[in-house]
Amino acid sequence: GSFFGLGLDAKPGSLARAVLEGIAFILRRHVADHERLLGTEVKELRVFGGGASDVWLQIIADVTRKKVIRPRTNETACLGAAMLAAKGAGLLEDLYDAPELVGAPSAVFTPNPATEAVYAEGAERFSALCGFVDTM
Repeated sequence: GSFFGLGLDAKPGSLARAVLEGIAFILRRHVADHERLLGTEVKELRVFGGGASDVWLQIIADVTRKKVIRPRTNETACLGAAMLAAKGAGLLEDLYDAPELVGAPSAVFTPNPATEAVYAEGAERFSALCGFVDTM
C-alpha cells in the first residue's frame, strides 16, 4: 500500500482513517463487481468481528452507499457452524431462513447523504491511483 498526497501536516489519526477509507474503496469495487457479474443489487452488508467499530462501519456505509449491519453476536463463525449443523440435521429447511435465527442486529449504519459527493470523487481518484500503482 501507499499514501498519496501525504503532507507534513498529516496526523496519525488522518493516516489511520485513510487506511480505513482505502479498504472501504476496495470493498466498494468488489460490491460493484459482484452486482455487475451476478446482475443483482447488493442491498446490505453484514460486518462482524473485533474491528467492526462504529466509526469503521459508518465509513463502509458511506463509501459503499450500502446499509451496513453489525450482527448481535461477534461469534459468527460458531453461529454459522450451528446453522449448517441445523440444516444437516433437518432442523432448518433452507439456509436462507437462518438469518431469522440470529435476531435483531446490534447496530445498523446507513449512508450519510452529506458524504456522498466526497466519497464519489474519492472513489474515482482511488480507482485512478490503483491503475497508476499497478503499472509501477
